[in-house]
Amino acid sequence: MHIFVLLAAALCTPADICEALREMRPFKADRLVHCERVVEVAHEWNIDPAMLASVAWHESRFNPKAVSRSGAVGVLQILPRWWCGGQVCDHTYVGGRAFTRWRERAARKHRKRLDYWTLAHYNGGNRPGPRSFRYAEKVLNTARRLLRRLKRACNVPGC
Repeated sequence: MHIFVLLAAALCTPADICEALREMRPFKADRLVHCERVVEVAHEWNIDPAMLASVAWHESRFNPKAVSRSGAVGVLQILPRWWCGGQVCDHTYVGGRAFTRWRERAARKHRKRLDYWTLAHYNGGNRPGPRSFRYAEKVLNTARRLLRRLKRACNVPGC
């Protein structure tokens, strides 16, 4: 899957990725710009763009004004008091950093199913519970479906 992700990232534009996701999992047209920003941040942090776009869809449907009951904000639903130190920050960019940090932690703790554990920790913190594991499965399913759609749409060779 990782080779395909690199090929898809090289051959599919952020607009391609977001349109493909929008066909699968509808969201408002005025939020396409936020989806494209998520894909750009994924490239900056060396994250699978389909994965991070799937996270953003499940977290907020790309709503930059979304606020959770726990105080998580933005498209990627980060806790600003934790990830921004109480300062004003670009929540999408910091969300990419947060995802990367959880991926590094998951790589140290869990040898198998790195994406699954990364998502569970991203959602549930240090001690993910059953809800976080269900979340991880949902996001992974969306990312897999998106990658299959991109494979057809972007004509990725060798896949």
